[in-house]
Amino acid sequence: MNTDPDTPDNDIQRRLAELESRVVDLETELASLRSGAPTPPDAPVPDLDTDSDVQPPVVTEAPAERVVPPVMGPGADRAAKPPKKQRREERPDWSRDRLDSFRSALRSEDIISKLGIGLLLIGLALMFKFGIDRGWITPPFRIVIGFAFGAILMLGGFKVQKQRRRFSRVLLGGAVATFYVTIFSAYQLYSLFSYEVAFGLMVAVTTVSFALAVRQDDVVLAIIATAGGLGTPFILFTGAPGILWLILYTCLICASAAAIYMLRGWRWLLLVVVAGGWAVLTHVWLQIQDIGYLPTADKVVYQLGVVFCLGLFGILPAVRELLVGRDPDRWPVPDLAIKLGLLVDRPGLWLTVVSPLIALVLSRGVWDVTPVVWGAIEIVFATGYWAVYLFKRPADDGAVISGFGIAAALLLAIAWFDLFTDDSLTLLALALEAGAILVVTRVQDDAPLRLLGHMLFAIAALWVGVRLSTVPEDPSVFRLEVLAHLSVIAGLVAAATATGANGAKSVYRVAAMLLLALAWSSLFASGSVRLIALCVQAAAVMIWVDNVEDRWLRYTAHFLFVALAMALLQRATEMPAVMPPLVNGPSLADLSVIVIAAGISAAVRDRPTALAYRFGAYVAFLLWFWRDLVPLEDGHAYVSIAWGAIAISMIVVGWRSDRDLVRQTGLATLAVVVAKLFAIDLSELDPVWRIILFIGFGGLLLVTSYLFPAIWRGPAEASHEEPSQSAASDDHP
Repeated sequence: MNTDPDTPDNDIQRRLAELESRVVDLETELASLRSGAPTPPDAPVPDLDTDSDVQPPVVTEAPAERVVPPVMGPGADRAAKPPKKQRREERPDWSRDRLDSFRSALRSEDIISKLGIGLLLIGLALMFKFGIDRGWITPPFRIVIGFAFGAILMLGGFKVQKQRRRFSRVLLGGAVATFYVTIFSAYQLYSLFSYEVAFGLMVAVTTVSFALAVRQDDVVLAIIATAGGLGTPFILFTGAPGILWLILYTCLICASAAAIYMLRGWRWLLLVVVAGGWAVLTHVWLQIQDIGYLPTADKVVYQLGVVFCLGLFGILPAVRELLVGRDPDRWPVPDLAIKLGLLVDRPGLWLTVVSPLIALVLSRGVWDVTPVVWGAIEIVFATGYWAVYLFKRPADDGAVISGFGIAAALLLAIAWFDLFTDDSLTLLALALEAGAILVVTRVQDDAPLRLLGHMLFAIAALWVGVRLSTVPEDPSVFRLEVLAHLSVIAGLVAAATATGANGAKSVYRVAAMLLLALAWSSLFASGSVRLIALCVQAAAVMIWVDNVEDRWLRYTAHFLFVALAMALLQRATEMPAVMPPLVNGPSLADLSVIVIAAGISAAVRDRPTALAYRFGAYVAFLLWFWRDLVPLEDGHAYVSIAWGAIAISMIVVGWRSDRDLVRQTGLATLAVVVAKLFAIDLSELDPVWRIILFIGFGGLLLVTSYLFPAIWRGPAEASHEEPSQSAASDDHP
């Protein structure tokens, strides 16, 4: 062994070792510069002034990143969050994932091979047609060729199974399809097989397809087998098949496909068998409707088939998803080549909800029983679903379990319509169920079920609104219809408290207040009483707004007061005169509304809005005199006197309190009175009244102007009074 350090080999090894050491040191230093951390004091510094022939690489130092010191205190959580743009980038883009998965599926070899097998089958069909048109191929020979071609495809699939697994699945799928078409042609087109032989052959092909699907782990074969198996009775259809054998056969095919789904977790197979199974049962249901009569034994068989499919399609998928959550290794979930969201990704939730509804529709079309019986059956099934929902394990998937709660709630909602003949009882039961759902979801935190509770409340509220749109002939509080309406309104207010979202709270409050505004017509026959009730409600809502800080509820209060203003305007212009004026029932009711509207302005925080309320009440107060006094003989004179007195009072109060807005309002009112004297009173009143009004108003204005210095209490007088009061306090401690 050569140990001389001057030999070329040892010199090369030494230089390589030095070069590796320098590279490591430079990488360490570069990493420390990028992270902003100082170089450790004990770290070896590379010797760049070496006389070695191997020069180190030139490293350009990157500027150190700015180190942000940690934020302490209350804002630490906000400072620790990444920027919004970064958080947006980190969110999963489901639409992009679906598009990428679709593109990946298109790029795979499966699409090419499947397209190839499809074109090959079409080409063979065209060749068959060409030979048949020329008379070269007889019917028996066609069937033999079909079976032979199917066998060749199947043997080819087995042959390339180890080398080309995907291509093997395509060949096997083409073989199964070829066998189905060949058997159909032999029976339906050429009558070469009897019904029993053709049916048996198709069942055998379906069985072999299921076995190949499990062995080859191929969902396409399972889908072909399911579709072919369910379609066999209709492909070979010659008349109305027997209910017993059709239901038994359908249940057998569906059970086989469902078992494969439980084993493999193929969700596309589940969708195919669900659609096919319910389609077969719906076809039989339509035949039963056309016949109009069916023996009881056949009804029982059909009902058992519906219940069996309900268990397969409505419960089994949810059970598997629960098992996946508990033991994902034992119950795998294959990735989907094309993702379509909840429809395919999580079928357990919506199948649990949809399946009992389909089963209920099919069952009701077979049995002729009273609605009360159906209501009892629906409550029994709803109780079972509620039991599963309420007594779930804490570790179970909440999204799957919520399907049982939604199904139970829907069944109960349908049961109320069957059990109660009175719409008021149905409405009350529906509202109570919606409230119970919101209470349960507040504890369980179930968003889908909570959404259903909101929807049921919306249906109840719309129903109440439609019923309240017509005024009853005999309004009374002590009627079941009115009690149902008030209960729904109270339920909406309670739901606003039970729900946690501020938006939902606002919707419930606004809906309750609007319905209550409509409900006064069903409670009181007198229009004046309804007007006062609506005004009290609007004032109460305005006060309520200060406690809950609800912007939409405040808008609702404003809307109610606007409705009151329009009602007062209508009563002022259309209501006939009632004697005695100003002190009759309708007039006192209108005056009460005006006073309440003026007083509630103190609860309005926004000054422009508060001024709008006061101005509206003031104008309504003037119109109140007009409505009651104008119908009287010389009524315009009384109106002018009343308005003039109000104007002078406003001017004096404005002077006395140094409030410009009050004084200006009085002056504006006085201008209206003067305009009325010239425009209306000169032509409508007797000469005596004209003289009295013009002389009276002119003298009153002169006296008021003369007394202005004694009435006016401006800021200068107030400033003069303050020193005098302070001096008096000094003289008299």
